[in-house]
Amino acid sequence: MNIHVAKDGQQFGPYPLAELEQLVRSGTFRVTDLCWHEGIADWQPISSLVTFATGNVPPPMPVSVPPPVLPATPAVNSRLAVWSLVLGILAFIFLIPFLPAIICGHLALGRIKRSDGALTGRGMAIAGLVMGYFFVAIFMLGIMAGIAFPVISKVQENARLTQDLGNAKHIGLACKLWAQDHNGHFPPNLEVLVPEYLPNHSVLTSAFATDKSEVSYEYTPGLTESSPGDTVLLRDKYTRSHKEIIVRVDMSGAVRRIQ
Repeated sequence: MNIHVAKDGQQFGPYPLAELEQLVRSGTFRVTDLCWHEGIADWQPISSLVTFATGNVPPPMPVSVPPPVLPATPAVNSRLAVWSLVLGILAFIFLIPFLPAIICGHLALGRIKRSDGALTGRGMAIAGLVMGYFFVAIFMLGIMAGIAFPVISKVQENARLTQDLGNAKHIGLACKLWAQDHNGHFPPNLEVLVPEYLPNHSVLTSAFATDKSEVSYEYTPGLTESSPGDTVLLRDKYTRSHKEIIVRVDMSGAVRRIQ
């Protein structure tokens, strides 16, 4: 048991009990001086701890004196918090795996909370977590983009196919009208359909074409309305995913797969 002593407004000790006895016997302290040790709430006279051969001295009334202020143990940074910050920075700069930064950050925050002030570094742990979760978000966005891109591309391709099929049917109808005005003969080429039978040249251009000035459809000249109905009148030059657009003499249009 270590005992603190209060004398003349000053504090001394702590002393083991045997040493305190010797100090009292030598006159350094009096039995009426106050003492305190862990386990008691208030300061008590030294005589309350031990009876000396010099005789008993009645203890005075307890005096409420605060216990001595012991030096506090300095707080230290959590090593996990430091590692979380370092790993987060390395992940941010060199794109190394970011999960260790997140794991260290969460472990550090838990230990700092339970340390009752003995550990610090909460800010470093949070910074490491932020950088780690930033790369989690980037990683998830990359996965989502990888899934969504083929779907979006497929939707765009189907939309263009639908547009081209509509244009091809429009051209076929214009050829039919030409034939009705020219004794059942289809036009010698598609350009002659503009502007009397087609509103403008853009109808002759595929949605997949890069050069919007060219005619995007292969046309079979020399056909008439009496030609076999399944004869291909025109087809789209631009194939995609092994598919092509055709319009027959009977004005049926289709997207068919190329073998």
